[in-house]
Amino acid sequence: MRSHPSLPPQLSAFSPGSTANETISPLLAQIHELEQVVEHLQSQLSDANVQIDTKLDKLEAAGSGTISLARQLSTAQSRIAQLEGDLERLLGEGGSLERVRGRLAKVHCPECQATFDANKTVQLRVDRDGVSFAEYVPVPSRLSPLPS
Repeated sequence: MRSHPSLPPQLSAFSPGSTANETISPLLAQIHELEQVVEHLQSQLSDANVQIDTKLDKLEAAGSGTISLARQLSTAQSRIAQLEGDLERLLGEGGSLERVRGRLAKVHCPECQATFDANKTVQLRVDRDGVSFAEYVPVPSRLSPLPS
């Protein structure tokens, strides 16, 4: 029987105890070990990718919260600066509240032309809506007993 050059060698050439088997067996064992190492490394890579994804998700969530807090802080700082400016304008020397208090101290009665200090009867209130007046209600120093 003639062997054709394009045909693979006979399996009998790799039978146990043959020279070809002795050469290939250690190489096949190394290939098998390398395949196991590759599988192990792929498993570790997959675990590492899962951990990285989890940590990136946590960082993204923390980053979003940080950005939101930074925006809120910026808005609050702007509002504080605006309110400080308003307060300075109202309370500063020659400011609106000082002028109002001065005018209230010199109120003229239209009927008798008497001058009196209205600061004792009107309470000035400053709130978010601006300046307003409220009737001054003195707080009693002690409570009077209730009638029986």
